[in-house]
Amino acid sequence: MRNRVSWGLDLGSSAVKLVKVEDNGGKLRATSYGPVPIAQPGPKGGVTQELARSLEKLFQLSGGRPGGLHCCLPRLMATVKFPHLPRAPREQLAGMVRLDAQRYIPFPLEEVVLGFLELPQTSAEPLPGETEGEPVETPATPAMSHVLLVAVREEVVHRYRAPFAGLGGKPASLSISSLGAWEVFKLASQRGEASSKGAYLLLDLGGHSTTVSIVMDGVLVFSRSVGVGGDGLTAAYASTYDLDTHEAESMKVTRGLSVLDSAGGEDAGPPAAIEDWYSRLVMEVRRSTAAFSAEMRHVEVQGVLVMGGTANLPGLVERLEGELGLPVVPAPTAGLCRDPQFVEATGQALLGLGPSPGMIDLVPEEEERRRQQTLRRWRMRAAGLAAAALLAVGAVWGAGVLSEEAKQREIVELAQKRAAKVEAEASGLKKERDKLRQQLSDAESALHPQSSWLDVMQEISSRTPADVWLVAITLEKGKPMVLRGIAKVNTSPPTMTSALGRSGLFDNVNLGSASEAKVGDQTVVNFGITGQVKGNLPKPKKSVKTRTRKTSTR
Repeated sequence: MRNRVSWGLDLGSSAVKLVKVEDNGGKLRATSYGPVPIAQPGPKGGVTQELARSLEKLFQLSGGRPGGLHCCLPRLMATVKFPHLPRAPREQLAGMVRLDAQRYIPFPLEEVVLGFLELPQTSAEPLPGETEGEPVETPATPAMSHVLLVAVREEVVHRYRAPFAGLGGKPASLSISSLGAWEVFKLASQRGEASSKGAYLLLDLGGHSTTVSIVMDGVLVFSRSVGVGGDGLTAAYASTYDLDTHEAESMKVTRGLSVLDSAGGEDAGPPAAIEDWYSRLVMEVRRSTAAFSAEMRHVEVQGVLVMGGTANLPGLVERLEGELGLPVVPAPTAGLCRDPQFVEATGQALLGLGPSPGMIDLVPEEEERRRQQTLRRWRMRAAGLAAAALLAVGAVWGAGVLSEEAKQREIVELAQKRAAKVEAEASGLKKERDKLRQQLSDAESALHPQSSWLDVMQEISSRTPADVWLVAITLEKGKPMVLRGIAKVNTSPPTMTSALGRSGLFDNVNLGSASEAKVGDQTVVNFGITGQVKGNLPKPKKSVKTRTRKTSTR
């Protein structure tokens, strides 16, 4: 069996990492390169030129090329949801995903690139319309599919594709981080290095942000990006000890969180800025586990697996274990990489080795149209070659034999019929495509908001108390806004309701419901808030023109 090679590239928020995975008859071997920092990255990653320079340096180190790479964007660049949709063939499911995406995305769909996966069912609970055994489908309760939906703004996709074109290539696929870590976890489970049963939290500590993912029975069922990363801890070191960025980074790598164990003097406590960074990290992990547990009927997380560029901090694992009361260990790597910061890139390379249910490729609409046109051209070319082959065979059969002329005519007619059939199928596909585009256009027109949902989302976020976790936001054109969330104390929902009522964007804000619930040993409050977004009016109905008949008098 020949040796197969796949390259995985992690386009992080502050650095890029590359991994080559070789498959030699089922024996996998990985080689890591980097990380190479992105010079002066902004709050959402480096700009195109900075990223291109970092990639060029990484390719020089590895001897790799800018083409054929399986890449992933930072998780903070994407919206990720896990809706339940009626079970259907993939083509029909894609249409339902596109319509359902409007509920979660505060941008027009024509500005967004979508991708989705149909996920296996976990043991946590049957899907709607199913029992513990086989799916049950009735007109009232159709069988449902659990879907992982990924949405990224098209301009972001173009921004990350542009450096590859400048270097003379293009990615083989463009996905998001957390899917690669999931792939490595699945391989580690197959090899007995990780459990395929129960819920485990994958904590990917990056530069600008941290990705919190939860795998349930080997299936990715939760993913969230939080704004706490290693760069924030570097800044805390710099401000605490009056260091420049390079010195602070070096001290952070050496001492990590061990500085929290000792005071600076007799009366001085742990460094406040460093302690604040760690407290925010713990708070975000707890909020994520609470939201997951509430959604999954109080299924508890069994352990935490850390990875990413900040995972090697001295004292991090021990402190998290004591704070969370859960086993905290480095993420399993299936024996492919020693450093946990290369887990994501390794997983992307594994996805590139062959068909996998974890593969998502974010392709802009115009490129997808080019792909389809190329596919149609290849189909027509194949039909032409088949016809030419049939004609050649007919010519051989009829050479020198007059009685074979009838067979040649039959072969020619058969080839013509096949060519006509292919043309008819192509025409039918075009009509079906135009029909679907019109249906989507009508649906999008009905759902497209008059005002900017992005402004509304930012206003809601700014007026949400620190101890409140929003689990659902429903914004539809012409309909009231509905917020659902979880609070640690009873006073937070009324406080948030009052704050939203004072905003200039909302009218008629009311606290609809509030009830206490248990999440482990902690009592929380589930609540709902309704209100009206100003200017969110229903789509105007089309006016009906009436004809008047002119009558003449003589």
